[in-house]
Amino acid sequence: MKLPVSAGRFPAPSGLTARRSNQAELRPHGSCGRLRTIADSGIDRAILTPRRNPQLAHNKFIVYGTKAADGSLTPVSVWTGSTNLSTGGIFGHSNVGHVVRDPAVAGRYLGYWNELSGDPQVRDLRRWMAANNSFDGGRLQVSGIHTVFSPRTGLAPLTWYAQQFTGAPRAGHITLPFGLTAAFEQPVEAYEGEALHFLMLNARDDHHAQWSATAGVLMAVGATGGPDELSSWASEVLTGFNPRVPYLHTKIILVDPLSADPTVISGSANFSPGSTDGNDENMLIIRGDRDVADVYFTEYARIFQHFYARWWASQITAAQHAPDSGFLTEDASWQAPYFANGHNKQRQRVLFTDNVEANNA
Repeated sequence: MKLPVSAGRFPAPSGLTARRSNQAELRPHGSCGRLRTIADSGIDRAILTPRRNPQLAHNKFIVYGTKAADGSLTPVSVWTGSTNLSTGGIFGHSNVGHVVRDPAVAGRYLGYWNELSGDPQVRDLRRWMAANNSFDGGRLQVSGIHTVFSPRTGLAPLTWYAQQFTGAPRAGHITLPFGLTAAFEQPVEAYEGEALHFLMLNARDDHHAQWSATAGVLMAVGATGGPDELSSWASEVLTGFNPRVPYLHTKIILVDPLSADPTVISGSANFSPGSTDGNDENMLIIRGDRDVADVYFTEYARIFQHFYARWWASQITAAQHAPDSGFLTEDASWQAPYFANGHNKQRQRVLFTDNVEANNA
């Protein structure tokens, strides 16, 4: 078993990429943090192989395989997602860990890992991507599990992600630990259709005042609207494990998750140029799997509604409204927006009643 450790100039988030019974890759924060994590885990440092050349080693995946007598490996499954294998990653902010029990998908990850274990320069890894993980947006429309690895030449995947999110016929959902990039801002601001776009952020975006004014945009911010602004609500306490990103760390796009043909995009990349053409990253694109979409949508909705209440509490406080102004009106007037054509509440009512196609599929 060999464990290559990221030892580049740039501190990398903690994570583990493992090749069961043969090799693995451990990438904790900072040089001292790496060695401390390794020592605490009981891993023998003699099995470590340095990974010195990434722009940012940001993968978090484990490939499981069986080992034959001759030492050859047969990939069986892969665990991936946004979760750093750290206290903060597991117990601090929101994350996802996704297991794919498909030898073909695991084989793609193993091939990527084998290339990473040679400690390539970014330019060489881009060339490998072009030959072994080329991007074809048309192919991604086919039902199944697709993989997109980075770094690569150009921003085609990022442009495609933005097109999928903003072009969703009924609803697009996205999580943004570090805000919305220009690739998404421009099409969101230009959108004039009837779909809803749900955006969940860890903290305020520098330009959210512009894009959040677009009709159909619903925004929830995790780092806003704390206990002092929630009248009569129980106080919440952070763990303190993640001072930079305390609330939200998932990297998810859901395209029409309630339809009969949903798309789930999930992995390590933060939907940014750097995560596309610079960093070591991996993403799953799952088309047409309603069970997977149901799980992701349920978790997304759970966190979004929690953050959304906090966000509106903060807006009520900032506008100096009465503390109880956000509570339900006791007469029937609260229903009016749900039947006003074009209102976001009316769009939500239609989405969650008439447009749940998967129930009838």
